[in-house]
Amino acid sequence: MSRQPWFKVTAFLLLLASAHGAISIIFPVPLPDEIVRFDRYLDEGVDVLYLGDSTLMLPVGEVTTGEILQELLLDRDIGQIAHPAYGLDLFYDYTAYMDRHDRWPQTLIVPINLRSFSPAWDMRPAYQFEQERRILAMGLPWARLLFRPLEVFGYFRPSVSQQDFLDAPVYDGDLLIGQVKDFETLAAGDVMQEDAENAYREVELADEETAQAVLTYHYMFHLKPYHRKLDAMVALAELAAEHDVDVLFYISPVNVEQGERFLGEAFSERFADNVRVVRSRLEATSLDNVTLLNLAFDLPAHDLTDTEHLTETGKEYVAEQVASAVQGAKDASSTTASGGASPTMTPVAAPPTSEPPPTRTGASPTATPTALPATAEVVTETITGGAVTSARYIDRYRPSGSYPVDLVRITFETVDELGEIVEAQADLYIPYVESEEAFPILGHAAGTTGVGHECAPLDERTTGRSWGAYHSQSLDYAAQGHIVVFPNWLYFDDPQRSHRYFVADLQAHTLLDAVRAAYHFWDRDRDLETQAEPAQVVFLMGFSSGGHAVFAAKDRAQEYAPELPIEGVIGFGAVTNPGLLLQEDPIFGPYLIYAYRDIYGEALIDPAEVYLPRWVSNFEEEVLSTCVDEMFYVYSHSARRMYDAEFREVLYGGQLADVYPEFAEKLAENTAGLDGGIEIPVLLVQGTADTVITPPSQREFRDELCALGHSVTWLEYNAATHADTRWRGYRDVLAWMADAVQGGTPRSDCAPLE
Repeated sequence: MSRQPWFKVTAFLLLLASAHGAISIIFPVPLPDEIVRFDRYLDEGVDVLYLGDSTLMLPVGEVTTGEILQELLLDRDIGQIAHPAYGLDLFYDYTAYMDRHDRWPQTLIVPINLRSFSPAWDMRPAYQFEQERRILAMGLPWARLLFRPLEVFGYFRPSVSQQDFLDAPVYDGDLLIGQVKDFETLAAGDVMQEDAENAYREVELADEETAQAVLTYHYMFHLKPYHRKLDAMVALAELAAEHDVDVLFYISPVNVEQGERFLGEAFSERFADNVRVVRSRLEATSLDNVTLLNLAFDLPAHDLTDTEHLTETGKEYVAEQVASAVQGAKDASSTTASGGASPTMTPVAAPPTSEPPPTRTGASPTATPTALPATAEVVTETITGGAVTSARYIDRYRPSGSYPVDLVRITFETVDELGEIVEAQADLYIPYVESEEAFPILGHAAGTTGVGHECAPLDERTTGRSWGAYHSQSLDYAAQGHIVVFPNWLYFDDPQRSHRYFVADLQAHTLLDAVRAAYHFWDRDRDLETQAEPAQVVFLMGFSSGGHAVFAAKDRAQEYAPELPIEGVIGFGAVTNPGLLLQEDPIFGPYLIYAYRDIYGEALIDPAEVYLPRWVSNFEEEVLSTCVDEMFYVYSHSARRMYDAEFREVLYGGQLADVYPEFAEKLAENTAGLDGGIEIPVLLVQGTADTVITPPSQREFRDELCALGHSVTWLEYNAATHADTRWRGYRDVLAWMADAVQGGTPRSDCAPLE
């Protein structure tokens, strides 16, 4: 009788276990996708297993490094297992799983992200991946069976508490500079970066002091040889060696330009010191199956989207180096300094000081044009606009600067593609003064906002949409003593029409006529208190595709508006070649394809031949309804995610003129900046982190202008993104214009012509 209770308990437990097992079979536990996919790869017998963190897979929705590697190694099956914040300790657990189950690939690829050794990563509870590690230790069958009860009893709870994390020390080298909690309060979510200010402004480190603190927190520690993750790295390599599996480690690229911008050479020196520690640990193993590539300093800033995540071009570079090492293995490894075409086996003390020559695919230099004389005969048969048909006072603003600013909305005449007069709108930003004072006119050209009428640049102010902060920037320049005219592009005011995106003639006409209208405004009866009036000085300033407009206006000013006293054109990340835009940032392509079909005829190019099917079914509706602040959520920066494979090969293979001659002709016809206006000084403002128009391409454009005889001032800002050039260059641009107003000759950075 005494055994009966134990018998009942045992029977109950068996029944409970059976019921739990049945429930687990009927309602299986959703294990982490990465582990399930990893186990499947082992069953399938992949040749190469590519472990990694977010540097392989972000930005979200873009092509991954593993996918590009598969394109390069067609004779091998690649399996990629990547997850944000994965690190060497978890990679070892994956390797131990392979050892226990005796299922191995031929090659393991393991990136080493040096930030993973920082307390921000190494000590963060969520980054311990306790659940994944224990599931790998148990094996998938047992994990599916026991996951629920083990979770109830806290079996997967992180091994590091939140308090221990916050109390962890932070070092700059060997100097204690605080605790984790001192740095976590800088910004939420461990991103430590401000929100994007508008659709064009990439997320940036908030200010110099914050940037220095964040970069120190993430990268400026002294890596100790006995760090547990280095122990895991060695153990991983030793396990693989026991099974004759090759292991390719590589140091992930870092945005050294950004690091040195805020921390100076100490950033790259510390990074190189830590790379040496990694190398020495691997060399001490004397394992023949291990290769270490140092890609840390190989990429320029424009191949990264932030400090460590890569653009598609950056991923291509990493994949090429990995593929070369996998194919040629250790025999082909280079030991030279980083920055060349091949990966490096040893770290370097500092990044390269120069980049390879630019490889712009745009228009070639042509013979130097002869400026037309400013005579009436030149324009006698040219229909021009500029008349002001209406004006409406809006408000007075008091931005930071020398002057309050009155805002006036004007309607003015311009010329369409048929040579007929049509109307457009512009905002005039006029400095408020109580006594007569003349101010230069600044024609401000908006970058891409969309092509549908709901994306009109002037509507950014009234709708609160985030298209480029054009209103605030116009106020800033007006407050510093400029009459700013900021126009809508042609047809944005017509709900039945669409913007003629990257059509050089029409953008030039609109901008030049808007400047004319700014002068004509003073010929009207106007009810303004300000005593400001326009001086006989004009500057044209444009950002991104607005840069295309100002250079198109420069080319045509002598013929279309010879009376305008244009003293300079300014391009911030100016995109002057629409064909190049298709290559360097495919996300803008749908606007361009739609606009050219709309103006030149649908037979010009078929979207179904350009884009993958997902972008074609609602092509027109999607393009017209998507403004630039939504574009980044609709389309992709990735050529592989956007373009049909055949078109991609044609575009990047230099075959566009052969396969699509009419389309290529229109792209060339609308390339701006190289067809006139040699006497007008040029200021190019470029960031080294610009991914829309990359520095090599912009340098090529600069050199083309110089070869034609232009005076070009070149301002390049280290680690500045596409949009950030406007903020970084603001004071320098004001100084450049002020010098021209005072009669100075702008500095030319062109080499003397032979």
